[in-house]
Amino acid sequence: MAVRSSFYAEDTVSLKANHSIIGIVESTWRDVDSIGLTRPSEWIPHSGTSEDATKRSTREGQPATGHVVVRFILPDTGCALLREEDLLLLDRALTMGDVVKRRPTDAESGMVLKAFETCLIEPLCAAAGAHSSTPQNGLLVQAEDLSFMDFEEEDRIIYNDWIGEIVETNVEVTVRLGNGTIVRVDDVDKLEVADCPRHKLREHPQQDLVSKLKHSRKKRSQATHQSSELLIPAFQFWPGQVVFTTKANLRLGTWKLGRYSANEPPQGIVVDVRVTGIQVRWIATKLFDKTRSSLEKPFPLIERSELDKVRLYNGRNFTSLDGRSSNEMGTRRMHDVGAGDIVRFYDVVGAAVKYSPDSPNKAETGVFHQIPRAAMEGFDMNAFLVRSTSTKVYVQWQNGTVTEELATNLIPYLNVDDHDVWPGEIISVKSEEIHNDEGLIELKKVGVIQAVDALERTARIRWFSNPLVSIFKDQTSVLFSGADLGQISDKESSLPLYDVMAYSALSKRRGDLVVLAPNSPSQAIHTAATLIGVSHNGHLPQLPDLRDTDLTPDPQDILSTTEVRWFGEVVDLTLNGELVIRLGALDEVEDIQVPIQRVMVAIGGDNPDEVDSESGSSLLGYGSSSDASDDSCMEYEDVEDIIEETFYEGGERLDVDGDEDDWMTDGSDFEAPETIDSIPEINANANQVELQPKEAEGEEEAIIEKELLGERVSLTTNNGLPPKLSAESGLNLSTYSSMPPQFDVLDDMPGSHHFIASVTSYNASFFRQLRREHNVLLSSLPEGIWVRTWAARLDLLQVLILGPRGTPYALAPFLFDFHLKPDYPSTPPEAYFHSWTNNIGRINPNLYEDGNICLSILGTWHHKEAGEGWNKESSNLMQVLVSLLGLVLVEQPYYSNNSPNSSKMQTNQKIDEAGFDSLIGAEETLVPARIYAEKALCLSKGFVSHAMTRGCGALTSVANWIYRDVNGPKLILLIVEETREYLDRRTKSEINNPDGKLDVTRQPLSAGAEALLRRYLPALESIAGQVSA
Repeated sequence: MAVRSSFYAEDTVSLKANHSIIGIVESTWRDVDSIGLTRPSEWIPHSGTSEDATKRSTREGQPATGHVVVRFILPDTGCALLREEDLLLLDRALTMGDVVKRRPTDAESGMVLKAFETCLIEPLCAAAGAHSSTPQNGLLVQAEDLSFMDFEEEDRIIYNDWIGEIVETNVEVTVRLGNGTIVRVDDVDKLEVADCPRHKLREHPQQDLVSKLKHSRKKRSQATHQSSELLIPAFQFWPGQVVFTTKANLRLGTWKLGRYSANEPPQGIVVDVRVTGIQVRWIATKLFDKTRSSLEKPFPLIERSELDKVRLYNGRNFTSLDGRSSNEMGTRRMHDVGAGDIVRFYDVVGAAVKYSPDSPNKAETGVFHQIPRAAMEGFDMNAFLVRSTSTKVYVQWQNGTVTEELATNLIPYLNVDDHDVWPGEIISVKSEEIHNDEGLIELKKVGVIQAVDALERTARIRWFSNPLVSIFKDQTSVLFSGADLGQISDKESSLPLYDVMAYSALSKRRGDLVVLAPNSPSQAIHTAATLIGVSHNGHLPQLPDLRDTDLTPDPQDILSTTEVRWFGEVVDLTLNGELVIRLGALDEVEDIQVPIQRVMVAIGGDNPDEVDSESGSSLLGYGSSSDASDDSCMEYEDVEDIIEETFYEGGERLDVDGDEDDWMTDGSDFEAPETIDSIPEINANANQVELQPKEAEGEEEAIIEKELLGERVSLTTNNGLPPKLSAESGLNLSTYSSMPPQFDVLDDMPGSHHFIASVTSYNASFFRQLRREHNVLLSSLPEGIWVRTWAARLDLLQVLILGPRGTPYALAPFLFDFHLKPDYPSTPPEAYFHSWTNNIGRINPNLYEDGNICLSILGTWHHKEAGEGWNKESSNLMQVLVSLLGLVLVEQPYYSNNSPNSSKMQTNQKIDEAGFDSLIGAEETLVPARIYAEKALCLSKGFVSHAMTRGCGALTSVANWIYRDVNGPKLILLIVEETREYLDRRTKSEINNPDGKLDVTRQPLSAGAEALLRRYLPALESIAGQVSA
């Protein structure tokens, strides 16, 4: 039965047992790629959470299935691991640009266009005279009426023609003591707040969470400056907050009212928090202004004396009751307001009128009683805590319709398919592209998505008439100089989603912050976009100086005004291919419509903390800018070596013969010649392997050769398989007497090999290890794997793996190149995958189109548990090959998506990689898993066609035997028959949402997959026609 997901990160929830206890979901059991903000040691124990769930969550670093970690908001503190069934969903944090679904099993998704929040707020200074009266004991207001307290982290600012993002603020805090005196403390780092000690909350695990939190509230309310065990450093300040400090911190402070008294306890209420400086990460600047003396970025620290020159980027247009704009009032856009935020009214006078006792809506909204400044010696104490929110959103669905929805009725679509697109996105038809010799991809057919049939995997597209667009092969987020999409035509047609590519150079996303070029961009400006594109380590790249560029801007162009018209935010994508940009830095915010070639992305909207590789070129200069591979496959070093043995499921060791000495890695300094004559002579039709040492020219060399190759090794070949692999294959290829040897050493030189240029010298211990590896490969290769190496290059191997039956990869050829470096096995083999997908996308999450292979044992993916990575003492090539066969080419490849390895593919199939195993059986993964498997099935047929028409390197003869040799299994006939069956099934049945079974070989295909499969069928039929009866 599918597991239904209830909660997602950033959801606002309350305890069912006590609705007044509210929190934010910090991490969930489906967050395989994220790490919670808190450590398990900080969780408050709860009697409703089992000990087993707590142990598993602690061990795996993420909540156990069916559990979430919740961080509580004021008046409570701390966080806890809780069962989903113990929580009530109050709101879901959705914002512009988020991708959502109505139900987990829907194929169709939508894009959030706008979000409107209603906030339940409570005064933080009720003791000073404010109060409210509603059934919820709070004030119900619109988020647009609110503002944050002051400059805050993640605020975007404008300063000296630069756009920046605040990364840290420095503040000063003023406190009112119990005797009425007021002082600005000397050192804010010495201010403390009351909190119940964590060790106290962890006592009595059998006690329920509500009781623990109530106890914590009581303790905090009783705290005094003498309650040292209850005091912790304060990291955030707001008016009305009770704080504790030292007498010295008060004595050395600046007294605003009264003077220091040694008899007054050093505790009081915060009455003012003021920013004295901000640390800024600079994002972008106005590149084309001739009047500027320099493009040098400002210093990262802006101090108090300069803060009055800083403007906040609003992103929306408020107007107060007295006609003042939001910028004139010093307020800013309320981005991502949520429960637990500390806020003010952006127009406190207007709010007092709107939410007055005379308001006709007071029964629904409550009444705001303003605290006059005069009551608090001139300080503004009208601060509020957001207790909860309620969000409504407008969503544009893939079919083009727009609806209004409650956020709680939608679910986030977290793991978007590579081929998903939405209306307004600009795409290129991949089959029409030209890859020229200058490193460019010329996009010859470009259009705008009008609507998508997500279930059938097709899109309706409106085309540009004469596009002149090129992008860089290695930097597909940047348009080449002189790009022009031309006029949009009325011509529309439908294509499979697999035929189109939404390059980030063309497809911007709602929420992207962008820099605009002038209306008539020149060659130099396009060059600037190229140069700006990429830098390193999060630092701004060297900007091109375009102040002398010959520009003749229009009267309303960005250079003809001192206003910030050169920077904005993407708020909409039109169906004619243009973008709606909000100029949020203007006094009166304005929306304009511009063509894509005028836009350079500064920050991707999908992740404000880093540039989104799918959102465009980076003016920050960090993050990936290539669409070629979504997640770079990186090399990882093991922290420590773990001794392990390798077993089949039946219990047989792979390293069955020989003692530990055979695994030596520390050898002499002997250098083998590039061509080695003393290699094993292998008879494919015999069960004996003869290793004959050559005649050594010198006595010392002869001794090394004898030790290296041994006297004579007798091995019995064994084409058998572990029981599980045999059952899955079901081909019994070893029964064919004509079957080529699974392992062979070739006498000729390698023809084509990815690592052929990697030539170096090797010592005796390397060849001792290699002999051991060859013996294991000769004796124990599973059915469906063939390995070739060369007498002249024993450091190179080429491997052909036949896709296992019962998977989308059934009977397809997968070709890999391996290189053993001189220090092997201290380091894992280098590996390369021959991808024949024709830029349609990865055939498997582990196997990248650029040849990278992400696998823990290869050191190219992180592993969570000891023993999963490469170990120089026990790992070998056989393990790598078995991993590719049994852990990569699997029935449900989706569950290694994004985190390319998975620890369980099925409930009865254990594998050793870590990734999306927690999502197996989750309702929201059923449709994406089917779509991924469907694509893999179709691409696998293309692999067969490619292998038969272009060969498989040193294993071409093996491929010919597999598919069309008259004395072989002639699998091409079976492949053609099954392909016709898939297509016939499509005509007899309609597609329904999956029932949890992911075997695409038994389900009808979508229209997009059918089109892709029909494209491969003629070539397959032609190959089948070459087979003799």
